[in-house]
Amino acid sequence: MPISRRGLWIVLVVLAVVAVGERWLVPGWLASRGPMGPARWISAPVLEPPSDPEEAGAAPHDVGFFAFRDFEVDEDFEGAELKVMGEEAFWVNLNGVAVAAGRWDSETRLRACEVGPYLHAGRNRLVVELRSSRPSGGLLLSLEIGGKRPQRIVTDSSWSIVRRHQRELGEAGADLAERVPARVWGAPPTGRWGWPREEARQPALVELMAPGGAVPAARARVGDPAGTWFRLPPRPEQAAPLARWVTFDFGAPQTGLLSLVFAERGPVRGLVFAGATPPDPRAERPDAVLLKVPGLKAWTRVVPRRFRYVTVISPTKVQAARVYPVVSDKAAALLEEPPPPTGAFGMELALRTPVEDEIWRDFERLASVRGGKPIQGSGGL
Repeated sequence: MPISRRGLWIVLVVLAVVAVGERWLVPGWLASRGPMGPARWISAPVLEPPSDPEEAGAAPHDVGFFAFRDFEVDEDFEGAELKVMGEEAFWVNLNGVAVAAGRWDSETRLRACEVGPYLHAGRNRLVVELRSSRPSGGLLLSLEIGGKRPQRIVTDSSWSIVRRHQRELGEAGADLAERVPARVWGAPPTGRWGWPREEARQPALVELMAPGGAVPAARARVGDPAGTWFRLPPRPEQAAPLARWVTFDFGAPQTGLLSLVFAERGPVRGLVFAGATPPDPRAERPDAVLLKVPGLKAWTRVVPRRFRYVTVISPTKVQAARVYPVVSDKAAALLEEPPPPTGAFGMELALRTPVEDEIWRDFERLASVRGGKPIQGSGGL
């Protein structure tokens, strides 16, 4: 029996309602009932590709940016819980205090911690540094503030993005040059990020840090094959730029967040190898891919590790290495284990990622420009 015109319109309206619900209403309703409430995945706007084809072919796909938002808090607020995820690495500052950091993979759960002690009545600022080897690096954050008038600060279109660190970034209310609105990807589950899963609450990052400050590397050696060990000055600013292949020795096993100081404030890409013995970058997988956001002098790892030796390979010269020790029992759940061995019986079991290959190619291209000689002494690569 042929369908009437009225019946056709009814079918079309029903299909339109279903499409709208599937696209906007259902995901938003489901997300609002999850641990992140109305939070949305956000990222930096997509960069325009270079007009020069040669530049386009050589351009890295890394994403590094700062997302920030100011908000007001009542005088009678009562506590605040932060929940956050970010791809691939993130570092969260609240009013200039480091409160959370972490990495993302398909098994990652939310970082959750109490941050009430670091809020104050009046204007506050949240700043998140995000580093990703993928163009789709994203951030998902929720800050629930208790009190007579509860508040929930979430990642959405009200956040701003800057691609370079600026001194005013840590000052609530300060305007920043070249700020742009955040790009909103959507409510969870979005893209490859899936559903956020809650984890046991951890202390704020600042509460995990051991007293006494950073511990500098005691000595270093340069090159592949490595040169002789030499003593390092105790302060990073006293050190001269060393090389693009450097192994640092802290003199004793350390447990904490590795921090590397570079000779330039521009973007830096590199590979970091860490372990209880001097690493062999030709045979081992890197402990971390180093992506430094422009404007910063130092790169700091977001997950604590146990190690004594660190090897850094980067087209940019490294200047110094230090570690921020953590209280082992408090940070036990966050300690990251070394990557598994890549081979056995002469067979390779794990392939490099595209980003690792890009960094090795950049480094070896630079070495070939220098004549391809072994890197020796602090004046080498």
